[in-house]
Amino acid sequence: MIRWRAARKHLMEPLPSGTITFLFTDLEGSSVRWEHFPQSMKEALVRHDALLRETFTRHRGYTFKHTGDGFCVAFHTAHEAVTAAVEAQRALAAEPWNEAGPLKARMGLHTGAASLRDGDYFGQTLNRASRIMDAGHGGQILLSSATSQLARDLLPAGASLIHLGEYALRSMDRLEKLFQVVVPDLTSKFPALRTVEVLPNNLPYSATSFVGREQDMVEVQQLLGKTRMLTLTGPGGAGKTRLGLESGATVLPRYRDGVWLVELAPLRDADGVIETVANAIGLREQPDRSLTEVLHEALRKKQMLVILDNCEHLPEECRRVCSAVLQAAPGVTFLATSRQPLGVAGELVWLVPPLDVMRLPEGGIATDEYVHQLSQYEAVRLFIDRASAARPGFTLTRQNAAAVAEICYRLDGMPLAVELAAARVRVLSPEQIAAKLNDRFQLLRTTSRTVLPHQQTLHTLIDWSYDLLLEKEKLFFQRLGIFVGGRSLEALEAVCSGDGIEAYEVLDLLEQLVQKSLVTVEPGTDDESRYTMIESIWFYAREKLDESGESEKLAQRHFQYYLALAEEAAPHMEAPEQVAWLEKLHADVYNLREAIQWALTDHVSAEEGLRLVAALQRPWELRGSLDAAQEAYAKMLRKPGSEKPTLQRAKALDAAGRIAWCQDDYEIARRCYDEAVLLYRALGQENLAVFLETLIAFVDRGDGDLELAEAKLQRALVYSREQGMLRLEALSLSGLGTLALDRGDAPRGLEYKREGLALYRKLGDRWIIGLVLWGVARAATAQGDLVAARASLQEWLEILRGFRNRWALPYLLQALAELDMREQRAMHAATLLGTAEALRESLGLKFTAAEAADYTRLISRLKEQLSESDFEDAWAEGRNLSPSQALEDAPDTGIKTPT
Repeated sequence: MIRWRAARKHLMEPLPSGTITFLFTDLEGSSVRWEHFPQSMKEALVRHDALLRETFTRHRGYTFKHTGDGFCVAFHTAHEAVTAAVEAQRALAAEPWNEAGPLKARMGLHTGAASLRDGDYFGQTLNRASRIMDAGHGGQILLSSATSQLARDLLPAGASLIHLGEYALRSMDRLEKLFQVVVPDLTSKFPALRTVEVLPNNLPYSATSFVGREQDMVEVQQLLGKTRMLTLTGPGGAGKTRLGLESGATVLPRYRDGVWLVELAPLRDADGVIETVANAIGLREQPDRSLTEVLHEALRKKQMLVILDNCEHLPEECRRVCSAVLQAAPGVTFLATSRQPLGVAGELVWLVPPLDVMRLPEGGIATDEYVHQLSQYEAVRLFIDRASAARPGFTLTRQNAAAVAEICYRLDGMPLAVELAAARVRVLSPEQIAAKLNDRFQLLRTTSRTVLPHQQTLHTLIDWSYDLLLEKEKLFFQRLGIFVGGRSLEALEAVCSGDGIEAYEVLDLLEQLVQKSLVTVEPGTDDESRYTMIESIWFYAREKLDESGESEKLAQRHFQYYLALAEEAAPHMEAPEQVAWLEKLHADVYNLREAIQWALTDHVSAEEGLRLVAALQRPWELRGSLDAAQEAYAKMLRKPGSEKPTLQRAKALDAAGRIAWCQDDYEIARRCYDEAVLLYRALGQENLAVFLETLIAFVDRGDGDLELAEAKLQRALVYSREQGMLRLEALSLSGLGTLALDRGDAPRGLEYKREGLALYRKLGDRWIIGLVLWGVARAATAQGDLVAARASLQEWLEILRGFRNRWALPYLLQALAELDMREQRAMHAATLLGTAEALRESLGLKFTAAEAADYTRLISRLKEQLSESDFEDAWAEGRNLSPSQALEDAPDTGIKTPT
């Protein structure tokens, strides 16, 4: 790097400036090559660097950063950049590589403005170029829309551009149209782009830009290549979470099975850590197995990065979970954020530094040169970015530069502190902000001249922000602390109004707190905004609420609101609008958990608690934690007062039985169902009793008593038609169809299933429609009607997509494999089964005895059509594909996997 910069200086060429085209490169699969061919890779990388450096220099490219096996290059024009990229790819393709090769580089180009300091470039243009490169594959050249417009008329001879579509790039606030450079003598076909929306992950969208920390990002990425347990430490507000998320998004292509965020801040109980980790990566509980066993088995062969965010309040449990997973799953890496190390064996601890700052100008006078230099420092760049958002048109000038420098310097470059200060430019000048900081922090800085107590500094900063609020704003702010994980405007109006705040004032008060950066606005369901708080600010609000003496009163309002919400949603969960309501409840999953915990206290009656858990049965079945649901039912049904023979107890028992049935725990299901039936009849609820007896028939089937199950279903069918109970009739018909299929009577099974399906369509219960469609497909396949079977499976998949349900996908893939096998597409069938197996492992799913028999039969028939090597190749290929990739070649289906 030093020699390169010296050479540039000797040439005396001006560095690219103004509108610059950036070219980012990175070698694909270099980590594996280094592991298997360390000496050969060392030699090959020398040749790789020489080829690219010579090519870029020839086209006036300035290499301002070398990332180990990649280059960051600035070009004066887009034409020169694209030409250099094409020639570099040709050079790499033509090179006679040793055993470590061939080396293939992915390349991304974007054009825009950037800041230059000490021979290095900074700004969002570089971030976008990097994200574009990340989306590509080895040998591929990707251009942004801006670069393609500038280069399309001056492309290298024979080259052309193809539009790949619009893609969401990580942390970019707008979609990017991406173009691929196609050259006749180079590979032009590549897999789907590796964007955030394609690669498996659950990383959240960031509404604000990521400013600074370019070198920190490089260091974190390098450390992730050296350890399986990296903990980012530092005080609250240091930016640990954001750095972790950005780093995770950048290294996403390294991890075949994705990057998964586990948010621990809302947890209060250490026992919830393992459940939260499992839920984040989409695991499902299994009967007679602990969640720990399910997690370890699911991750055993996975290659993924798990980000554990905010571990400091649960260090022992986080240490235990991480240690066990690291031992059980050699391909899993943890990236934790915590205010202290976790103490895991082999843990690398990296202290997140503050953003770099610049001391005040001597004499307090800012020259133009000083203003330019100041604008390149990270903390100042962050202040300018956030201040510009708060007050459009804000710029750094000679008049305000000294004050901005003082603000960032006195706040030690802490990102949260800088953001809160920048938000004040709506009402204060930088000079006024600096003066208030001097007043507030004088004593604190005097008492700690050697080591700054960062947590106290952050708390003091929030104190200062809180003190600037009007009295009614303070009251509203502290009441926000009763919520966990997010709030809707409707919830805020219901819970926070009263006793000094009118409902119509809530929106104005909320807007004030958003403007002062104490509350963040995030997109929610149905275009409904959600209002969140940074963790440290939330803890502060909760502390103020406790000090106010309003905690119990607000907790009761909070419970009443979420009880009403759950009961309002319950009937919609079996109707056409069930997906929208499921999303609405899922957005408040942490608040609902908090409401359940409050319901277990003496402040809530047993009847109200039973009402809440009964109303949440279907959401738990579709997307929740079945273990957590069963625990909630058990606790609520044991609460003093719940033993009374009321309708609410019967409904809670009914719901608990359903959850137990979903877990294949037939003993608990039968016990709950039997007691509920007795209560329903004692209370004169005969229709509910008959419906529940029909559900018990499915428990009888699970226990192997088909005769008893059929008798109950036949009685229910007669009763449903006498009473005009459409849902009971549909349930009975579908159940009879299942029994017919169990006995090998496909024609009768198909007839029953289709009759039941028609009734469920009238009811609009899409979740049950999907499950019945599976039965229809099984029956149609058995009869050889593969067209009807495929149509049913396609509709089922669209339903799963709406629910964002993943545990049913392996069953769908296996059903499609059965169709492919029957249509002599054995290779694709084996590929689908490989994908299904990998997904089943990741979700912790196990076969029942009947399912295992069907699976074994299908494998046996496939091996009759394929050689052993072809079967193994297709199977291995499928294991490395996502469901959407595996289904791309499915014939005439149009099926797309849910995300």
